[in-house]
Amino acid sequence: MFDINDHETIMKLIHTKKSDAYLVPLYVKINKDTFSLTELNSVKTFSSSFRVGFGAIVSIFDRYSYPEICMFNHDCVTAFSEYNEDKQVDEKYIVIESGYIDINDDDKTQVKQVKEQINYYYEMLYQYINERYQKYRKKLIQDMMDSQTFSS
Repeated sequence: MFDINDHETIMKLIHTKKSDAYLVPLYVKINKDTFSLTELNSVKTFSSSFRVGFGAIVSIFDRYSYPEICMFNHDCVTAFSEYNEDKQVDEKYIVIESGYIDINDDDKTQVKQVKEQINYYYEMLYQYINERYQKYRKKLIQDMMDSQTFSS
């Protein structure tokens, strides 16, 4: 399970984002269960209540700092600040949760880019987990059928 209170891990993961990205996926939430990206192979459930947790940084020295205007579009799960010695500035780290987002033609460029990144990771993780779940489900059904055949 992903620990939303582990600020050190969240900061490390956020700093792994690509240089031209506003955010990075941190975890997947299915119903009330939260799975880190390293735990996705152990997911044995799937539902329409599927969300992705993203981490982002707000800093005046980061070209791809998360646009604060976007904070109103997503569920902010947690936020905290940490002083960056190298840059000599406080940086704000945020974790948001989101599902698939409709992109409007009148969205500002930054807002549109954030939505596109969210949708890209959402679709990729949704497909991956759905495929794994369908395989798991088929195997479970096959195992049940096999056990009924042998017990008859």
